[in-house]
Amino acid sequence: MNVWWWIRFWRRFWWMLPIIGHIAGFLLISHRARKRKFDTTDEEKHFHKVVLRGTIIQSLPWVIMLIAGIFSGASSLDFIRPFLWNPWVIVTYAIIYASLIYCFIWVFFTGGADFLIKYYSLLTGGDEDPPLDRTSRVGIRILMAALLMIPATLFIALLFNAFNISH
Repeated sequence: MNVWWWIRFWRRFWWMLPIIGHIAGFLLISHRARKRKFDTTDEEKHFHKVVLRGTIIQSLPWVIMLIAGIFSGASSLDFIRPFLWNPWVIVTYAIIYASLIYCFIWVFFTGGADFLIKYYSLLTGGDEDPPLDRTSRVGIRILMAALLMIPATLFIALLFNAFNISH
């Protein structure tokens, strides 16, 4: 295989890179978790289940983009032009929004903020976890709300062609 083959391959299937990155992140966090002493085996299983679920949710839109690129020939430009109503693009954005709603519910209503604080060092590679107090819970919720708003705002701007992208 020559260099041009690789260039053509990555031009068409560049969305494999984020999938590979998510898998590498999962493996890194799992490796860090093996060194940590969990209180119970149930706690350890819960940690791994949540991290695996997060990896799958993060990778799902990229998998849809990969499938769209293989089966329909959708280009990367199609995904920044949702106003053209390409079905693959709409499905991708629907999955992104479903995952945003899931993350919002997880952080705000089912203990996700506590999980992020409790396992902060495993998720970021730090040395110690911060204390679990009310201020840090509120801070995590504010940060996650802001981070969840960025893709929502971007999609709405793209949908209404706010960037004036030509067809």
